[in-house]
Amino acid sequence: HLGHSFPTRRSSDLGGVKMGLNLSGITPIPSGGIQENAKLENFVQEVKNNDGEISLNLAKGLSLDLTKQSPSLKKAKVGIGWDANINEDIDLDVFAFATENGKIVNANDIIFFNNREPKIGITLDKDNRNGVGEGDDETILFDLENIPNRITKIVVFVNIYTPNKNFGMVKNCYARIINAETNKQEFIYLLNEEGALFNAYEIVSFIRNKNGWSLETIGKGTNGED
Repeated sequence: HLGHSFPTRRSSDLGGVKMGLNLSGITPIPSGGIQENAKLENFVQEVKNNDGEISLNLAKGLSLDLTKQSPSLKKAKVGIGWDANINEDIDLDVFAFATENGKIVNANDIIFFNNREPKIGITLDKDNRNGVGEGDDETILFDLENIPNRITKIVVFVNIYTPNKNFGMVKNCYARIINAETNKQEFIYLLNEEGALFNAYEIVSFIRNKNGWSLETIGKGTNGED
């Protein structure tokens, strides 16, 4: 497990809550503890994205070899969205931790709002401070073919910046993986409620394999310094 402490930033005055993405008919898929040789079809669900295209809703704990499941995915955009379920704005921030054999060896390998484009093939694109507005609230781009070979795993976290708030105060929180070259949503993963008392969530990871990259859905709550 990665030890980490999330950076802080200035606060802002924001108002209003609006649904960013239509999640109608899409619900978290129970994983029930996915076994190594489990059939993939038991832990994915075909759903339509906002453009009516078919994508896959993924269960927690799933590992997909992207070279097999989505071979055209060379530039992956991870879009994060959420709504507050209380009458207050809640600011979530997305982070990516690029690691070498399980360790962060360079401060530049932490991608966040103060290090948005570190020139390692990862770019923080959109940073929304309250979940208000249409579409994804935060997006981060992974140029999978141009990430340095030294990087073996990239973990994507979401952290609640707003003080004294946790994921029990957030609803409709999701991560979706989009082909940045075609803008097609390939996968979507809805966070479950297991992290309700935590202020940070380890969402998905990209793991380098012999042919390219695998995608793993994690869904693990933390308080940022575990």
